[in-house]
This record gives sequence, structure tokens and C-alpha cells, in this order.
Amino acid sequence: MTETLYRTKTPARIGLADRWYELGMGEEKIKGQTGYYVRETECWWDSALRRNVRVQYTLSPRGGFVTVEEARARYEQQKLFRALRGFVHCFAPRYESQKASRYTRVVIPVERIREEASRAATRVKHSFSANRRLSPVPLFISREANAVCVGILPGRCLR
Repeated sequence: MTETLYRTKTPARIGLADRWYELGMGEEKIKGQTGYYVRETECWWDSALRRNVRVQYTLSPRGGFVTVEEARARYEQQKLFRALRGFVHCFAPRYESQKASRYTRVVIPVERIREEASRAATRVKHSFSANRRLSPVPLFISREANAVCVGILPGRCLR
């Protein structure tokens, strides 16, 4: 299974500075044992090299996950991690269809947004405690953008 995560719904309009992520999950034999792997590939355009740069990370333990359920849970965890940072537009290849890919928008549960807001508030509080003249900045949650926004006015978003 492979999915590509973008910040925009129209990947053809990606700017040269934008990044995207490819998540992959599959099965392979390691020392005679079947293991399930989860991998993430970070991609971006390098204008000096005039090509896409791809860096792959393995998100599985050595030997892979024992069950497909464990691999699936790790896959979904990483997908949600990227979605919380703005990569909510997901495309998966369709091998048996006339259409090239299937589009879905990653839905972030409200509880996860609140957890992220709590962590952001703690970071803001600690950064302001060093300079006592500044007061903590109020925290806003933007449900439409699926982002945690920090600032006096909702506008600076942590993704």
C-alpha cells in the first residue's frame, strides 16, 4: 500500500520549495520470517540538481512488525502525524481503474488537535518564561484548516 501526502489538493501546482511525503506499507521476508514494514519517503525539488530528491526512512523495527495490524497502526500513526503538520491531501494509486489515483482528505480527530494545542501552549509558555516582560500568547484552534494556531489573532499556525 502506498499513499502520497501533500499540503495542496492539486499536486501539479506544488512550488519548488514544497515537500511531500510518500508512505508505504508492505510485506517482506527477512531471514526466512515474514515481516511487515512501514516506510516514509520525504521528497522535494532540488533546483540546483534539477530533479526530485527522495530520502527514505524506515519506521519499522529491525525484522519488521510481526503482524499486519501492528504495521497498519504505525502507518496510520505516521499519516496522522503528517496531517497534523498540514499534509492532509492524500493520493493513492489505482492499479485497476481508468483513473490514475484516488483522493482522500485526512480527517484529524478533534482530540488530537486539542492534544497538539496543549503541547503548543506548553512550548509557548516555556519560551515566554525566559523573558518575564512578555505574557503568554492566547491559543486558537482552527478546525477548518486542521492546524493549531498560536497568536493574538488566529494566523500563525503550527503544522
